[in-house]
Amino acid sequence: MGIDQLCPPLGEIIQLRHILGLRSPVHTLCRLLNPLNARACVDGVFHPPYAPMHQHTALLLGTQNSVTVRGDGGEAETKPDSETELHWIIEGELSLSDWPRLYPQRLVKSEDLSIDQMKALWRGELDHPYGEGAVITTLATVLRLLPGNAHSPPEELIAQARAHWGQRDRARFN
Repeated sequence: MGIDQLCPPLGEIIQLRHILGLRSPVHTLCRLLNPLNARACVDGVFHPPYAPMHQHTALLLGTQNSVTVRGDGGEAETKPDSETELHWIIEGELSLSDWPRLYPQRLVKSEDLSIDQMKALWRGELDHPYGEGAVITTLATVLRLLPGNAHSPPEELIAQARAHWGQRDRARFN
């Protein structure tokens, strides 16, 4: 759901970006909203200095389990071809760690990924190592936020994520 539907006044402030030529702190606020009171949250930042601010703000908002990722373009996804610095809140405790790379070499990734390509990747019809790796490594970080996984090593969580990815319902998005 877009912010325009969730909270129209915030949507109006976001639109000021086109007038001001830059983002406002409201962009950060919107990334940290949790209207359904999810037990675990994932958010992304573009600029590394924003990650601790997101982490501390999430804690002030009462979030007990979250991870802040410096993803490509500020997306909330880990990069499978490089280490990713992660800012955690696990059971209300703050920590920082580097998430290991999945691939030893840098990968060429598509600048544009259409919804049809994403569905083809889901169905197993598209070979896209970066996309599949991003899904697996990001899912592994999410698994760490679930009860009982707080101290699981990344390699174990990546193996669990691979298993979940392998067992997905490939026909779901036909």
